[in-house]
Amino acid sequence: LLWVILAIRGANYDRPLLALESALEERENCTIELISETASIRSGESFTVGVWIKMEPGWHTYWRNPGDSGMPTRVKWILPEGFNTGEIQWPIPKRFGDEMVTNFGYEKEVVLLTEITPPKLLPIGTEVDLVAKVSWLLCKDVCVPEKAELTLRLPIEEKSRLHPEWSKVIQETRRQIRKGENNGSD
Repeated sequence: LLWVILAIRGANYDRPLLALESALEERENCTIELISETASIRSGESFTVGVWIKMEPGWHTYWRNPGDSGMPTRVKWILPEGFNTGEIQWPIPKRFGDEMVTNFGYEKEVVLLTEITPPKLLPIGTEVDLVAKVSWLLCKDVCVPEKAELTLRLPIEEKSRLHPEWSKVIQETRRQIRKGENNGSD
């Protein structure tokens, strides 16, 4: 295992490893993943994580207010002592349904953001596990209730570092959320 880690790190053996996204959970009609804007965290400094659901064509999931039917995605956090979370930050939903039923939700993919604040005193050089228990309803012609338990391990460092890939996904989602707030969507 050590040689695999060294091979992954390559010539940058003096740099710490990046936080890895939690294992991607694949389902029949979607995948779900817990990602972090930062590759490491700093004591007392808030950071953002995202639950990323990618759906097969034709499938959808629901917004915080699903409309006439459906169920919003729920996230229950299991965090180390002293860590706090904010509310889910929801991107602008799509309206779908027919003349009888109106629903709000997401097709293709959605990233649901949550801000996490660690306590002010954490030992540098250690790691923390963030666990998200996620439940959501995935629908096409039928609806399938889904559940997943996703774990993300992040190192604690003197300075936090942005994750080179996932920070871009989270920043784009944040832009979409702000656009909705500025347009009065809710």
